[in-house]
Amino acid sequence: MAERAINQKKAQFLSNIAPVSATLDEIVRDKLECGKFPLTKTGWVKVVAMLVCLAALALFLAQTWDVCLDKPDWYDILFPVCVGLNFVVELLLYMIFSCGATVKYPGKWVKADIILNFIFSLIGIIGSVVTIATTVKCTENVSFHKIPGPLGVAGGGLSVVGCAAIFLMYRYVEDEEDSQPPRLSRPIPTVPSIRHQPAPERSQHNSSIFDISLDPNYNVGSVVTFTELPSYDSEYRVVTNMITNKRNFKVDRIDKIANPYLIKAYELKREQKRLQHADAFVEERLLFHGTKRANVDAICKMNFDWRRCKAHEYGKGVSFSPNSTYSSNYSDPGLDNKVMLVAKVLVANSCIGNKFMELPPDGYDTSQKGEDGVVIVKYEDSEFYPAYKISYHVLDENFGKGNRYKSRGRRII
Repeated sequence: MAERAINQKKAQFLSNIAPVSATLDEIVRDKLECGKFPLTKTGWVKVVAMLVCLAALALFLAQTWDVCLDKPDWYDILFPVCVGLNFVVELLLYMIFSCGATVKYPGKWVKADIILNFIFSLIGIIGSVVTIATTVKCTENVSFHKIPGPLGVAGGGLSVVGCAAIFLMYRYVEDEEDSQPPRLSRPIPTVPSIRHQPAPERSQHNSSIFDISLDPNYNVGSVVTFTELPSYDSEYRVVTNMITNKRNFKVDRIDKIANPYLIKAYELKREQKRLQHADAFVEERLLFHGTKRANVDAICKMNFDWRRCKAHEYGKGVSFSPNSTYSSNYSDPGLDNKVMLVAKVLVANSCIGNKFMELPPDGYDTSQKGEDGVVIVKYEDSEFYPAYKISYHVLDENFGKGNRYKSRGRRII
């Protein structure tokens, strides 16, 4: 119980300091639009960092203005210059983030901000130490005890605020190259999840306003649109960066899928889960789903259906994977004319699944294969949305078979 309470507090704390993730998701773009960054907690910390820089500079000058005044040297202005540079860099980055210039490439800007924060905080601390060490030669004219006090306070303030700014900005970063196995979340939900029943009843997206299958004129071409992404497009790069077997996996084209009915159902489910799992993370992940080309239109029209899945090794739901090699095994046989889908998937709390699991235990909404999570199984309707279709070919159909697949998921919120 104590561990679960600690995890709950930790999750709540981290969720409060992580208003933005470095992804191409619409939520991120919205929060990085012009004028919205100053309202985030990271924006507030940047303002505090600039105020600390000014306070450190004022404290130093007020206490040491007469130090070495008649014998000026380079070390007399070293610390003020370091603090001034720190302030200028913080101000420039704050203005860049505030004006919305980082919307297109948020990850790169955030990484640059982290690096610059670290460098100039380190320079400020080194400058304070060097100044203390070199002012010994001035002790003939003034009292040396005036130097260490203000420098210690100023340097310490710079280091604390610099570390806080780096930590908060790190919460924005999504590592697009390296991967880490997903962590199993601890179950602490206070509201039970809404799941489908094993009986083959109509799912949420087949009822009410989403019951478009009853329209005799409905077809995938009239409602669902496929827009080919150029290779220079940022979304194209996001998808290709997810691919784990680039030596064997050759992309022919990537299409962005748009189905207004499924998008609306997915967005409603996302908001519902965030309310239900307020004390835990609700991650929005991009995951692969291998399937036959003949199934693509049906999936894009009516979404994934767990009842159509034949294999349920880790739970009787819809299976996804962060590993393209694994998902490729479920595509059409042969080397050419292969298709794979990339879906947005909502994940809150995960448990280890098995082939007998019809629903995850209370407190969980997801099951997965082992600790590495190479297979992710979802049970609720509209928790997923087919976002991209990859048309590709492979050089070796047996590439990767029999090997231990490593997870390479992408968290997008």
